[in-house]
Amino acid sequence: MTVARLLKIALVATTGLFFLIVTFNNAIDDYPSNRMFVERVLSIDSLQFEGTAERVDWRAITSPTLHAISYAFIIAWEGATAILCFIGVYFLVKNLKADEETFHKAKPWSVAGLGLGMMLWFFGFITMGGEWFFMWASTWNGQDAAWRMFGIQGISLIFLMQKE
Repeated sequence: MTVARLLKIALVATTGLFFLIVTFNNAIDDYPSNRMFVERVLSIDSLQFEGTAERVDWRAITSPTLHAISYAFIIAWEGATAILCFIGVYFLVKNLKADEETFHKAKPWSVAGLGLGMMLWFFGFITMGGEWFFMWASTWNGQDAAWRMFGIQGISLIFLMQKE
């Protein structure tokens, strides 16, 4: 057992815990305000630059049903990320004292969890929210947080994938 292995497990566990809390907040504890964030971004109704909304409003999704479906999809994605990370932690802990190759082969669930989390931030919030729905120009801009989370999970994934 090495300190590096323990740190790898801790990073995956922390990511799982983060996504568990986010899922709880979004689905139960603070559903209305987080849903409002999704509605405002998808509606493209809070852009700060004059004339921008008129040029891109054809991209807007204003249907409350599609808002609900989109938000439910995000919550499910967050929950799936948490589950994959926790399954990954189980396999890493189970193989904590194994040889290097066996420990390395125990990483796929953790890789899937970290990768799914990264894809939520990169695809969901940076690509679609940020660029397609012009979140970068909105008062409801979550791109800084998305980049931060993408980076944390990316660094964790790079570290996880290193052999000892």
